[in-house]
Amino acid sequence: MKQVWKKTMAVFVSAGLLLGNGASVLAQEKPVDKEENVYANLKADGSVSGVYVVNGYQLDQKETITDYGEYEAVKNLSSDTKIEQKEDRITVEGEKGKFYYQGNLKEKELPWEVSIQYVLEGKEVSAKEIAGKSGETEIHIQTKAVETYSDFTENYLLQITATLSGKHFSDVQAEGAMQANVSGEKQLTYTVIPGQDADIEIRGKATDFEMDSIVLKAVPLSFDVKEEQMDTGVLKEKENAFLNGVEQLNAGSHQLAAGISGLTGGGTALSRGLEQLGDGADILDVGAAALAKGSSDLKEGAKNWQSGLAQVAGNSQQMQKASAQIAAGLTKLEQQLNGQGGEELQLTEAIGAVGQLTEQFGTLVQASAQLGQGISNAYNTGLELEGARTAQDGLAGQSIATNEAAAAQLAQLEDSPEKTAAIQALTNSSAVLGGYQTLGAGYGQLVAGLGQLSAGYQGENGIQKGLEQTQQALQTMNQKIQTLSSTQEKLAALRQGVHQLYAAYCEGNQETPSFHQAVIQYTDGTDALYQSYSHQLYPGIESVAGGMETLDQGAGSLKAATWALRDGSRTLLNGLGSAESGATALQEGTAALQGESNSALAEAKSKLEEIKNKLTGEGFTPRSFVSEKNTHVKAVQFVAKTEAIGKTKEKDGK
Repeated sequence: MKQVWKKTMAVFVSAGLLLGNGASVLAQEKPVDKEENVYANLKADGSVSGVYVVNGYQLDQKETITDYGEYEAVKNLSSDTKIEQKEDRITVEGEKGKFYYQGNLKEKELPWEVSIQYVLEGKEVSAKEIAGKSGETEIHIQTKAVETYSDFTENYLLQITATLSGKHFSDVQAEGAMQANVSGEKQLTYTVIPGQDADIEIRGKATDFEMDSIVLKAVPLSFDVKEEQMDTGVLKEKENAFLNGVEQLNAGSHQLAAGISGLTGGGTALSRGLEQLGDGADILDVGAAALAKGSSDLKEGAKNWQSGLAQVAGNSQQMQKASAQIAAGLTKLEQQLNGQGGEELQLTEAIGAVGQLTEQFGTLVQASAQLGQGISNAYNTGLELEGARTAQDGLAGQSIATNEAAAAQLAQLEDSPEKTAAIQALTNSSAVLGGYQTLGAGYGQLVAGLGQLSAGYQGENGIQKGLEQTQQALQTMNQKIQTLSSTQEKLAALRQGVHQLYAAYCEGNQETPSFHQAVIQYTDGTDALYQSYSHQLYPGIESVAGGMETLDQGAGSLKAATWALRDGSRTLLNGLGSAESGATALQEGTAALQGESNSALAEAKSKLEEIKNKLTGEGFTPRSFVSEKNTHVKAVQFVAKTEAIGKTKEKDGK
């Protein structure tokens, strides 16, 4: 196949078939102008194995040609005339007409580096390994521009063609390729614009993998752009729109400067208002800290008070139990002394029963004394806590007033996340403080209830007085019995004394309850007071104390947020000052822009002309790929092809 390639190359050149419609027609501007047609043989992986150049001339007469190039060997393709080669200088006599000679370059290099990889069933393999194999196949082709040849890579259009036989490939996927089916083969053509690198991926299912050469061709970019056929009406319309826009921009910049000046005045007032708000936040923060400290102390005192009330409730239960035992004992003794129930006590048994009652009454007196002392202590503690709570209540009222004033100031500011958070914090703070004041009313009622219990115990008709009278009656009865001599007199005195005790302690009516009923009512009231405190008031105190702690933290956050707003307003004010200066500069700039619009449009048109020239190739002068000493080079073109894969010598035509 390589021999066929070399034998037919002169025919390709003379027929001008390098890129179909891309071949240049040689002009007769200078006798020694030439074209360089660069051919490269690539290995299957894209690396260069050899580069040779076919130099073509159009001679008006027979003359001597002098050319330059670092060639390993040269060959006359047009005649048998010997070519003289001395170092890089080439001399040959050319006949009139077209003349070609070939030079094999020493350097195996192109303006583009080419890399080709083959993948079979997901595994990268070499061209030799994939030949004749079957399976899911990928072919990756990459090109990369060589920096030292930027005058070629930035101005040349690169065309890459891969041909796949329908016999050996199916389900071909080639994104970005122009595809053509020719005689059972699929030709995939990729175009790479100047300045770009290629990254091509071809997928398909291979059967006995076999592939013709991949061909790369490069010619200068040259599109036939005819300006007279272009519709410039839209461009003119856009030009007028641009000029009108600049005029409007200039007018708008004047309005902007005036608006920013007004904003600056408002920003100054806002900054002063936030300074005042910051002072209020400082006061609120100090008050919240004092409330949190006082609530914490109140909570600790309330906890101790709860312990004291719990002890009072315990003593109350003991007293109620002892009173019930005495009432039951008196009832039974009353019945037995009067012969009720079929049983009548003897004197000794009766005196023993009275002694037992006396002991039980002693227990009652002891429980009563403890209860009375506990109620007295709880009442005194409650009065102390009530004083502290009243002071806290005053602070809470002051804080609520401060919150309302701060919220009113915040309401005048522009909406922002900081403003919303600050108002919410103030609302939450007032809710906690209001709950504290509501709690205070219940607290005062509890202290008043303890005062009533204390009076009910120690008052003129209180429990303590009734116990003393009952105890005195027992002692009087015992003393009287001891002074009597006969059994009948003693029993009579017992019946009379026990009956009087029974009537006072156990019997009662709707108007005057018995002493035992009074004890029950008193102890029930004590227990109810304890239950109310433990299940309602004390949890409320704990909750409020926790709320006060949160309030203290919130006040700190509010203070920080308020001062952040203040700092933000200062920054805004500074920014407005800068914006005012910027608006003035913008006003001056738009005025200058309006005056310079025509020159700017002229420059834009010049840039468009430059782009058009690049597309048409105007202004591009090719240089020699072979040697910088060759100064009369009219055209340089490149053709590179890889070796075929899996082709036998017979199929290659060798």
